[in-house]
Amino acid sequence: MRFSRLALATLVLALSATAVRADDYPSRPVHIIVPYTPGASTDLLARATADVASKKYGITFVIESRPGAGTALGTRVVKAAADDGYTILFQATNFLNNLHTLKEPGYAIDDFTEVALLGQTAYVLLVPSSVPAKSLKEFIAYAKSKDGELNYASLGHGTRQQLLPEHLKTDAGFDWKEIPYKGGMEGISALLGGQVQGYFATVSLAQAQSQQPGIRELAVAADERTRFLPDVPTFKEQGLPGIVDKSWFALFVRSSTPKPIIEKLRSVFDDVVKTPEYKAAIDKISIDPLVTTHEQFAADMITTSAKLAEEQVQFKIEKQ
Repeated sequence: MRFSRLALATLVLALSATAVRADDYPSRPVHIIVPYTPGASTDLLARATADVASKKYGITFVIESRPGAGTALGTRVVKAAADDGYTILFQATNFLNNLHTLKEPGYAIDDFTEVALLGQTAYVLLVPSSVPAKSLKEFIAYAKSKDGELNYASLGHGTRQQLLPEHLKTDAGFDWKEIPYKGGMEGISALLGGQVQGYFATVSLAQAQSQQPGIRELAVAADERTRFLPDVPTFKEQGLPGIVDKSWFALFVRSSTPKPIIEKLRSVFDDVVKTPEYKAAIDKISIDPLVTTHEQFAADMITTSAKLAEEQVQFKIEKQ
């Protein structure tokens, strides 16, 4: 009986502590770990989100850039942090890619729970203006004539910027080689410098470069044209319906975070993404809203992860 009373008292104290943590949360600055390079659209989105949430709710957010290991480094930082809601992970689809491209990613899907649905973007095939092709059809013909001499820029092993060019190579029937870079702007520089002849940029980056005379947008990897580049046709319109892909952007906490804190964060960010200020901010960086439910998003992650696993086999991408 003494043991039962002690166990009951311990349980009551634990539940009380959780309640206090949720009621008081947040009582100090909340850190958002962004595993992408500073100045990228991902970084800008994280900062825009933090800015609107701070002004609306008075919460202090600290953005920390932790790029490296294909975003796995920053993700591991959050996994190792306390599960108290004070360390949040900003992530995109690379969160799932790493699970299939790294021998030891250092985390699993179940380690994290999503608390904010921030946005989504498609990808655009960019080529240098020096390439004699003004349409996807002309580019494919040019690539075939070069017999494997062309290069494309990727953002590393197993990223969408590698898998999409591999899809194009397979579907269109030509060969080209990968040259990895650390960030999107390095890919742009490689296009302008002639080191690569293709790069799948996010719509945000492509739109920012749309007035660049040295770059041409050939196709959007989406079901329909993007409102940010309305004159750029889709791959589907140009005869390659299988090249469709999007990246989402979301915030996560460790799954062991107390449920009341997870619910509070979701309530805050569900409200934030509906504000005119937030909508204006993501429009400015050419990102579309991510309209779904938390439950459906979790299910979609499982589906996407399975698709990525199949692609790893299809394109013979070995784990590193």
